[in-house]
Amino acid sequence: MKRQHRKRGVTLAEVLVATAFLGICSAALVDTTTQTAANLARTERRAVALSALRDSMEVTIQQIRRSGTLPSVFTAAANLPGGGSVRVKTTPSMSAYTKVALVVGEASWAERIGGRVRSETLTMEVYARCPDEF
Repeated sequence: MKRQHRKRGVTLAEVLVATAFLGICSAALVDTTTQTAANLARTERRAVALSALRDSMEVTIQQIRRSGTLPSVFTAAANLPGGGSVRVKTTPSMSAYTKVALVVGEASWAERIGGRVRSETLTMEVYARCPDEF
């Protein structure tokens, strides 16, 4: 009667295959984590820019509603990550029958990503009703 010997442990080839597989999986995980962090930072900058843009436009709209004057250009600095500015431009509507002013706002900033400069711009338009004596 022959006895069969069971193989115990792992071979070197199995260890190398498992190590290669773990290396590929960890590289993919690191790449995904890096992309997620970059997208989060970009989203934060956009949120700050949008908030500053809304605040600046609200100041302009309140000025239109209170005094009936249309500021030609209202520029405000914003503390955007990477620097930037918020510019709010107001123009009266062309209709003689409605007392509406068009408020156009633009937030733009530039950032350096991996040696390249990338610029982004957010634009928003809002209509504001002017006082009757306008």
